Amino acid sequence: MSTRSHVAFYSDSDAKIEKPEVILYKHSDGYPSNMMPLIMPLLSDYKKHRGGTTYTDEISACLLYHIMRESNDDIDKWDKENPKAVQRNKHFRYCGFGIDTEFHDDIEYLYAVYPKESLIRVYYTNFWEGNLNNRRLLFEIGFDDPIPKICAYCHKPLKDKKLEMHLECEQAELDDEDRRAKEEIERDTREFTENMDKVSEYVKEAAIYKKRSYAAKTWKGGSINVEKHDAAIDKARYYFSRAQLFDREWELGLEGVQIGEKLQNRIDPVSKEVFDHILPLIDDDLIVEE
Repeated sequence: MSTRSHVAFYSDSDAKIEKPEVILYKHSDGYPSNMMPLIMPLLSDYKKHRGGTTYTDEISACLLYHIMRESNDDIDKWDKENPKAVQRNKHFRYCGFGIDTEFHDDIEYLYAVYPKESLIRVYYTNFWEGNLNNRRLLFEIGFDDPIPKICAYCHKPLKDKKLEMHLECEQAELDDEDRRAKEEIERDTREFTENMDKVSEYVKEAAIYKKRSYAAKTWKGGSINVEKHDAAIDKARYYFSRAQLFDREWELGLEGVQIGEKLQNRIDPVSKEVFDHILPLIDDDLIVEE
């Protein structure tokens, strides 16, 4: 998904964050490691030739032109490498940027620009909730400061440019990956179990209809019990196919992932029931009377 961002211009650094004079929108690649090298050279060059300014309309127009020109240069390069797709993707030159009258409710980063003080404040935002008060200041930097190298995890400047992220962020990223892996396994386990419960439900339902049909001596094509039996078996096959997706994911994804013994014990009994009991019932339609 695209990393959406705003570049907002203010009359001075005391202005309320909710009251910018100009708002620019960038649909993709709005994270600081991409945006700072993109906007800082233009802002610095503008200051060199125009000085500190309160003309937010002028400097914002210059920046939008600069961002779009850089983007189109990337598109030109891509077009040369992919000539067959040029006609199909021409619309990319005309989308992904904008001038807004209010903040979007789905951006991740806000770059607050104060031309009068030659200052940029970079915020991480929680705009998915549509609330500016949830913003978090990552850092602030002057137009003429060196372009910072940004940590890939916390998105704050790195002092040691040889690193890709802060040392403490490396461990935090590993912890996040481990947490996400556990959450994914727990979710898949829950959905797997729910699907297998459905399989058992419909297999038992099919057995009931077969038993009724035998009792009434109407086990033949077209009878209502046979139709209901076949419909129940179809549902059982459907839910079993859904459960198999999660089982295959475990086989591929569990290697190297540390999960608790309790979680593993939840998976094993269900898997055993699938392959020792329910699978033959579905595949061979061996519904036996209890």
